[in-house]
Amino acid sequence: MAITSLIGGFLLIPFHEFGHVVCDWITGHPAAMSYARDYLLSGGKTPFLGLLGGPLFPLLLSAISIICIYRGTQLSVFYPLAVLGTLERLLLYISGSTPSDERDLARALAWPAASFKYIFLSAELLLLALILLSLFKFKFGIGRSILIFVVPAAAFVVCASFGVFVVDRFVFPHQHQLEFGLVAPILDIFSRRGPLVVHSRHQETMTDYLFAYGTLQPGRLRDVFAAHWAGQRAPRRRM
Repeated sequence: MAITSLIGGFLLIPFHEFGHVVCDWITGHPAAMSYARDYLLSGGKTPFLGLLGGPLFPLLLSAISIICIYRGTQLSVFYPLAVLGTLERLLLYISGSTPSDERDLARALAWPAASFKYIFLSAELLLLALILLSLFKFKFGIGRSILIFVVPAAAFVVCASFGVFVVDRFVFPHQHQLEFGLVAPILDIFSRRGPLVVHSRHQETMTDYLFAYGTLQPGRLRDVFAAHWAGQRAPRRRM
């Protein structure tokens, strides 16, 4: 279970991006990806299905894994995958964030901004409930049941952090700079050197990840970002 959790935790963010890329190509929009960012080769606007693919792929992974669990197939492999598939967005939702994919999907349909957040959250809670029920089916003890959730979650935090801040930074430096352009201007916010420029929809999502994982202090910085964006936020540019 530990090995699957480590591998799955490292690949979960790229799997999300892979979902965007596959759906972009399906709609006739050639796309590519780094470890933590997808982008259209034309530089145009991401289509609706392309936006949907990112959050949807991990949910499909979790659903398929749960089917395998109930069939009693390779439990040490599919339990971590099932848990990881639900955690991919759940950590952001619990932090109170509405990731940019969900906002853009809602905007495309002229729905309230948090609509897709609650749709995906409902799906994740349903999948988590099925995972919990399976623990009773196989009569796992409390200790092992806790490990089934804790090990994948811990592996995700550690491996995804390594992937984003080491692999993505040094293997895909240009895409990493575009992705994390929001993090660098934090000092500019405090020193009032200039306005914050948001280069892509992904930067807000990655900042949400940083809040969710405790890298940034949510209380003060979230208020600073809110005040800054309200008065100085530059128009969003698609890269």
